[in-house]
Amino acid sequence: MTRPRSKDAINRRLYKSQSFVETAIYRVSCLNLHAQLLFSISNFI
Repeated sequence: MTRPRSKDAINRRLYKSQSFVETAIYRVSCLNLHAQLLFSISNFI
C-alpha cells in the first residue's frame, strides 16, 4: 500500500523548514561566539 502524495509533500515541507531553522540557530550561535571572542580580546588589550 502506498502513502498518499499529500502526506509526502507535507513531510518534505516540514523537513525543509526544520533544516532552515537548524541553519539559522547554527549561524546565530556562531555569531554569538564570535562576538564574545572579540569582546574578551578587547578587554584583554
